[in-house]
Amino acid sequence: MACGCQKKKDLFRVVTRGGAGRAVFSNSSKETTIAISKKYEGSVVMDKDDKIVHTNVAPVSTSVPSSGQPSEVAE
Repeated sequence: MACGCQKKKDLFRVVTRGGAGRAVFSNSSKETTIAISKKYEGSVVMDKDDKIVHTNVAPVSTSVPSSGQPSEVAE
């Protein structure tokens, strides 16, 4: 009788650049893969069928826009 190690496992991977980059991590645990993906800004977690199951969005900038004039000083 064959062993069970050849069963189809769900495989999740972290892909950079919104899915257009390279795979930097893969694991059979969805939760672990999502946790690791947080280290890669703009990355996505994809399943074995290349379906995106989680997206990491780049943080929104909260800086105040300036006029670019050199006369402005920081307070």
